[in-house]
Amino acid sequence: MFKRFMGHIIGKHSIPPLKVPSVLGPSLKLKGELSGSEELIIQAAVEGVIAHHTKSLTVGRFGRVKANINANVIIIEGTVEGDLTGDEEIIIKSSGKVTGNLSAPRIMLEHGATLNGRVEMKLKDINSSDLTKKNSERVIEADVMVVSK
Repeated sequence: MFKRFMGHIIGKHSIPPLKVPSVLGPSLKLKGELSGSEELIIQAAVEGVIAHHTKSLTVGRFGRVKANINANVIIIEGTVEGDLTGDEEIIIKSSGKVTGNLSAPRIMLEHGATLNGRVEMKLKDINSSDLTKKNSERVIEADVMVVSK
């Protein structure tokens, strides 16, 4: 009547398996265009273009990326050469090294992070009904945070 799959009981009232991020391991080398709609961790060498707008994208400590990255949330722990555009935010961890321009409503650099490029704080998308309520007043929601230990 019921079957087990990866520790979960599959049946009429089954619990869906936990959603874990996809991981590109450190022994992989990819060239070309990478896109997806699930959380992704890159520990590989990637060259090309990365578009990942629905979830977060993490370049892990072992990740080496030569690509422009467009994603909802971008987290950098490894090395990136290319421009980063975040729909929500960009986070560069203390082990992260970025050579390229950053563009997002929120940007955070941890103490020890390396950035060689320009930072552009873009406006968050504003609902058209919000504009009429505020008499066409522009609202800017942009934060830059530098974290030190």
